[in-house]
Amino acid sequence: MVPKQTVNPLSTRDPDLRWDGQVEDFIYPDNAIYIVPNIVHFIKFGDDPLSFIEVICIRAAWLQQRPDALMIHCDHCNAIVESPLWYLIEGVPTLQLELTERPTEVFGIPFSCVQHAADVARALILMNYGGIYLDSDSYLVKSLNPYRSYEMSIGWPPGENVGIQVLVAHKDARYLRLWYESYRAYRPDLWYWNAGELPTKKFLSVRPDLVNRVRYDFGVAEEATLTLYDQCDDSWGNYSSFHTFFRHIFRYVPSEPERFGPLTLDTVPYYDRNFGQMARLDIMEKPVYRDVGGYYVSWGFPETNVRSALNYVPRPGDVFIVGYPKCGNTWLEHIVYNIFNDRAPPKSLIDYLQEMPFLEWQGADAARGMRRPGSIKTHMPFHLQPYSKDAKYICISRNPYDCCVSFYYHTRGKPIFRFTDGTFDEFFEMFLAGKVACGDYFVHLMSWYEHRDDPNVLFLTYEDLKVDAATWVMKIADFLGDDYGKKLRADERALENILSKTNFEAMKEQMNAAHENLFCEMSSMPEDIKPDWVKLSMNAVGDWVPKKNHKSFDFLRKGAVGDWTTHFSDEQVKRLKEHIELKTRGSNVMSLWKTIQLP
Repeated sequence: MVPKQTVNPLSTRDPDLRWDGQVEDFIYPDNAIYIVPNIVHFIKFGDDPLSFIEVICIRAAWLQQRPDALMIHCDHCNAIVESPLWYLIEGVPTLQLELTERPTEVFGIPFSCVQHAADVARALILMNYGGIYLDSDSYLVKSLNPYRSYEMSIGWPPGENVGIQVLVAHKDARYLRLWYESYRAYRPDLWYWNAGELPTKKFLSVRPDLVNRVRYDFGVAEEATLTLYDQCDDSWGNYSSFHTFFRHIFRYVPSEPERFGPLTLDTVPYYDRNFGQMARLDIMEKPVYRDVGGYYVSWGFPETNVRSALNYVPRPGDVFIVGYPKCGNTWLEHIVYNIFNDRAPPKSLIDYLQEMPFLEWQGADAARGMRRPGSIKTHMPFHLQPYSKDAKYICISRNPYDCCVSFYYHTRGKPIFRFTDGTFDEFFEMFLAGKVACGDYFVHLMSWYEHRDDPNVLFLTYEDLKVDAATWVMKIADFLGDDYGKKLRADERALENILSKTNFEAMKEQMNAAHENLFCEMSSMPEDIKPDWVKLSMNAVGDWVPKKNHKSFDFLRKGAVGDWTTHFSDEQVKRLKEHIELKTRGSNVMSLWKTIQLP
């Protein structure tokens, strides 16, 4: 279906606005978090079909920003719909083609080129709507939501003029008015005079407070762009966006087109530079997560619960089980439960979660109302984890190779991730870029490894627990409290009982059956006794999960060490090894797995 088209003439602006006039102060709403609307704008003037770079950048804007509206302002909208690459963006649910008159003059002065017309058009569009403007070759690496709290944010590298390739602005931003009015002195003969040189010298050198200056993060400086075509690392992930200069590769990196050839939809899967990584992720990525407060979660996690989890204040004595997904969190939960309790854990997963809440899924109220002593599971990195020196944290990690494979099957097997037809090759790219639920594996690992010696943190690995569960159960018991350790030492059968109840086969049988019944159980609960977190979860998953038992997914699959060897290609081994060296540079964290013969 063709998106809605509306006419949006750009020639009508308030004639009383004057560049040299007094500008009223901008006032933030008292309770505002974001003052800039979540609308993304692109401009496409002319009747050329969608290009490869335009499609890549539009897809990236949708995948990373999830805007309420993604508008392409065009004067030949039919040419977009008829483009061979239209199929790559036609499924974007908030896409709108805005039929927009291309300006031919500004303040009575004819434009000398279409690029100057587009410069003025972006100012007028933002003054009309507000939002995020992206050049057609500007690529979003991550959400620009942090900049939506400012009146206006603009790329302004040190020692350079402002860049207008990425703009985030409230429609009443003072700078927008001044910039537009500066075109009364339009110079048709100068390429970047009115767009960047004049406003930098005339306004911002005197009033830099008019904008939130973004020195590097928007990636508008040439030296940042060059890293896309002359480096192969993950440095591009340090930026929020890039002006790719895609149409000017010949000028900036003249040897690159000759070395590789043209970059197209067909060739980019083989391009061995940073731009290739970005584009492959964009083309293959499926929406397995969403960003809530800087934390990536699956679509089945209610936003209300995630936000309350991020703001949970730990109680003295709280015990947290922390670990990246598929690293042994559930195993630890069962061990801790059996140390705390002589009774068997609940068979119903609803009851299980009432006693051992999953904080991000169920929210802070579930943690406040749980039976104590007990444990609270999270997948958060240290900087997001609710933390208190009076709480205890048992952190488990797993080698990245096996974690990647296990997380792939988990993501593909659960419909709420919307990845049921995904391949390991696709997931590998997302895992490497940290574009998966719960974010970057290495951010999580490194953040907790730095705290491994804190007195209220017990750090262990999945592999160590596999090799010697008895020793680690005792260490966990001692960490939870002297009385628990003494109890196990005094009764050998108690330790054997815990080991028996928490071995992989026993847990697999119980947990797989519980997960098979989960959504049937949730949907069949009487409304008057259904916990709020269950209601919110059912609303969040919508029709993505059947409300009847289904056996297509094993929550616990193999639990093996070394399963990665049957999944990784030689090239993937090489890339992950290089990625590990980059992400863990200066740390001995990988020595955690020195006994299991990783590459």
